[in-house]
This record gives sequence, C-alpha cells and structure tokens, in this order.
Amino acid sequence: MRRPVVLIDSGSSVGESMFLAKIRQWLLHSIEERLIEKPLAGHKWTKPTCYILYPSDRHASRYGVYPCNEYDAWEIRPIRWRGRPLAKGGIMSTVANFEEGCFRLKIPAPWRNLNTKNLRAAYVYFNPDRREVAWIDRHHEKFRKVYNVPTLVLGHPLGYQFPVGALEWCSHLWAMETEFGNEVNRSTKPGFSKRLLWEKLWPSKRKIEPTVALAGHWGDLGTLRSPEMARDWIPPELEVVEFGGSEKCQDLEAATDCGYYVIASSRETVPFDAMIAAAKGSVLIAPNTPAFTWIPGRKILYPARDAGNGIISWNPPDVASLIFSKLKHGRSARNPKS
Repeated sequence: MRRPVVLIDSGSSVGESMFLAKIRQWLLHSIEERLIEKPLAGHKWTKPTCYILYPSDRHASRYGVYPCNEYDAWEIRPIRWRGRPLAKGGIMSTVANFEEGCFRLKIPAPWRNLNTKNLRAAYVYFNPDRREVAWIDRHHEKFRKVYNVPTLVLGHPLGYQFPVGALEWCSHLWAMETEFGNEVNRSTKPGFSKRLLWEKLWPSKRKIEPTVALAGHWGDLGTLRSPEMARDWIPPELEVVEFGGSEKCQDLEAATDCGYYVIASSRETVPFDAMIAAAKGSVLIAPNTPAFTWIPGRKILYPARDAGNGIISWNPPDVASLIFSKLKHGRSARNPKS
C-alpha cells in the first residue's frame, strides 16, 4: 500500500485503540519501505502518513492520558460536532458527515492534502458491527464517487462472518486468522483476503512472570467480565496486579505485560486486549469459545458454552477448581495449551 491511510477506531474499547496504534506503526514502516524501494513518479509525497479517526475527544484510551491539546497531528478528533452522539449508521456514517463538513467548509481533511488519483486515502476499519455494515451496503457508492474513497479495507469482522454483499464495496480483507482468511478466499476470489500477522507486532516474553492480571472490560460496554470472581482462581504464591475498572491505555499496557492474563467473561465482543496479551507472550486464561480459541499463543481454556450473540456460560465452581489446580501445579508452564 503506497497511499495515505485512515484507520477508523470504533471507540468500543481501550484494547482496540492500542491495537490500532500498533497497526499504525507497522503501516508507517511498511509504506516508508515501499516508497524508498519504488518512489511515486511525479509526486512530492515521500513521507508516509497514517491517521486514526476517533469517535470523540474523550476517547477511552486517550482520556486521562494526554490533555486534549497534546494529541499528535495524526490523531483526528473530534469527528462529531459538540459531542453529539454517533449517527444512526454508526461511526462510518459519522465519518461521512465529517468528510462532507470538510467539503462544505472548503477545508480539506489532512489526508486529502495531496488528493490526486493515485494518492486518495485508503480507509481501514477492523471492528464494524452489523449496523455499520448495513449502512455501508446502502451508501458505498457515495463513498466511492462523492468522497473519492476508492479503497475501503475491512478488518476481522465481528462474529467472524464475512458480510453478505461486501464484495461490492470492500477492496480486500485483512484477516487476523489464517483459516478464516482461507475460507473467505474460497467463497469470494483468490487473494481477496490477506493475512495480517498482528501477533508478530509485539516483542514476546520468553519467561512467564509470576504476576496475574484480572481483565476488566477496558471501556468495552459490550463485554461482561467478573474480575472479582476470577480472584478465587489464583493460588496465593502468584501476585495479583490490580487495575480495577481502569480505562487508561497505560494500565492496559501494564496488565498485558503480566505473566498470566485472566478473563472471567459472560459476554464478549472482539477481545483486542486478550490478543495483545497473547502476542506479548502472556498465558491467556479464557473461556473455551470461538472468541478465544483462534488466538495463537500460550493458553489455558476452561470449559464454557457459546450461547450465541457473544453470550458465554460456564460453571463457576468447576472453573475455579480447574484453574486453581493448573496454576498451583505449574501445568501451564509445561503444557500451556491444556
């Protein structure tokens, strides 16, 4: 990809924002390498640009970390006028309104400073929900023609199901899991899905530290987690690190640095925080459901049932006994996937 990139943050969780910040670093490096290898003929665009659109200026991952006047130039916010709620079509509809506002005010969005045919920004959205996919299905022609957005890349869709009709508006898919990407290619066309090696973006720990992070919701209102219940699963020789109901990115950074990352969950969306912890080399302790089984790395998966729509059910006494026993006898270190 040799063009400006706009990463769209749904604002669902701190984990998603941290994940996108890492993706941005990787994209900048990749674009820079391609520009050095093969410069764009006749263009002055030699410095790669990659922006992140946030849903508000009080975004969970940023609020309490930096004052509003200390954001970096590539962090675009707010994209809502005076804090109004998201439009009915979700953040994608709000992005369109933002583009339209820039057009009417004759103030180009920063990624359109060199808005030539070969340098129109590519939009990347990793976490669309059904409402937003339906909105894009209806309005994708407006994106392509009116707003000159020729490239719209979809990330790992929520629920791991490729949206019906997305071939009409999606340039290609960045799959986070190989089997899912291959399935999409078989059902669409070869090369449509590209594997994103997200798990390689963080340096992995070689040694498991005797520290445990009990995962909260990290600002994601779509999840239902019980860190206080998970406390009974931990043997006394392991240190439990407290984070409470924090929504700060530096706290999530510290939590995913722990040796064990424990999730006691009854409802899940896309667990970006678990993905980051696993990529860093933590032992992920989570329900044995599709939301977590696909994540590579060291895991202890406890028996649970996926009831659909993100709902997870499990037996607390049985799970507590199982996890306590495995951690007590150090089984995770010898056979972490058991």
